[in-house]
Amino acid sequence: KNPWSRNPACAVMLALSALLPAYSHPSSVCAVGDLHGDLQHALAALALCGAVDPETGSWVGGAMTVVQTGDVLDRGNNSLGVLRALWRLQAEAEAAGGELVLLLGNHELMNMQGKVHYVHKAELAAEGGAGAWKRRMQPTVGDLGAALLRHDAAAVRGGGACRTLFVHAGVRLSVAERFGSVERLNEAVRAQIAARGDGDLLDPREGPLWWRGYARPRQAFRREEQACTEVQAALGALDPSARRMAVGHNIVPWVSSRCGGTLALLDVGMSSAYGGLPAAWRRGDRPRSAEIGRDRPPR
Repeated sequence: KNPWSRNPACAVMLALSALLPAYSHPSSVCAVGDLHGDLQHALAALALCGAVDPETGSWVGGAMTVVQTGDVLDRGNNSLGVLRALWRLQAEAEAAGGELVLLLGNHELMNMQGKVHYVHKAELAAEGGAGAWKRRMQPTVGDLGAALLRHDAAAVRGGGACRTLFVHAGVRLSVAERFGSVERLNEAVRAQIAARGDGDLLDPREGPLWWRGYARPRQAFRREEQACTEVQAALGALDPSARRMAVGHNIVPWVSSRCGGTLALLDVGMSSAYGGLPAAWRRGDRPRSAEIGRDRPPR
């Protein structure tokens, strides 16, 4: 079996340099990966989805659903600008009957834990230094931290063959079996962050905001097939309606999939901090798929 093959039942549309038309069919969903403090590329990625006007930065996606899989903060020099823009767009999407789902990444977690070593030095200074930044990011009393705490760790969106579990890094089978639903998992992650900022779900090796084993299977399993088997089992335990798990966190050359389409990899290092370019991933029930970008020629 080809671990990079696609599921033909739900058309895949990948874009790195051309806008996809807005499409709000109930089964369709668009997603963007790690943004890391780059406002220009963040808005451009959402424009690739057809959700945002590239000139005004306003929501034009109507009733469409877009998911951002976390790691908005750090590395780039405008983390707070990206965060505020996403919150504004989230409200605009809701008013238009659409949805912009914002998930937590490990970098949001680290900021709420008071770890600021990845925050851009200029942005940190502009906010009054590390102490001021940490106070604002405190998850129970800080204005930014309290707002971030409302972000979920995981979400299931899309319908039919397009139904997808989105999470920043990956949900291990043991975690999926322990909680049995996305809602209970989100409640537990939120409780651990609010309590002390630590706990097994926040573990920097196997927590759902950190786990790299699915995207880099040979580092965690004897064979790649074992990783694929666990992905499928974790989906079944957490939400049997989900056909795949879509994750960020691990930079890949282009938006791609493994495990026969059961795992989607969304992080292409699009922030200018990495020298990257905007990218988006969309699944819909259209009968054709399109791939446009600098890494793969149009078909």
